[in-house]
Amino acid sequence: MGFRFSKRFRILPGVRVNVSKSGVSTSVGPKGLSVNLRDDAVRTTASIPGTGVSYSRTAKKGGSGSAVILIVIVFFGIWLLFF
Repeated sequence: MGFRFSKRFRILPGVRVNVSKSGVSTSVGPKGLSVNLRDDAVRTTASIPGTGVSYSRTAKKGGSGSAVILIVIVFFGIWLLFF
């Protein structure tokens, strides 16, 4: 088992920058629902806070899931404007 490194910085409500051994990514979304943007992929995660139950899906950028990911990102952008 190897060492892991991870640090998360909150830059705005609902927006976080994640730094780890493998690189930098950005997470957008409220507790229980987030979109994580990396150089090569987009990960969408939905969970029920406090239960440990979650569902996560990863799509490569430029793949067939890009339209769905774009819609989710726009939704979060609108959410951030109003909350």
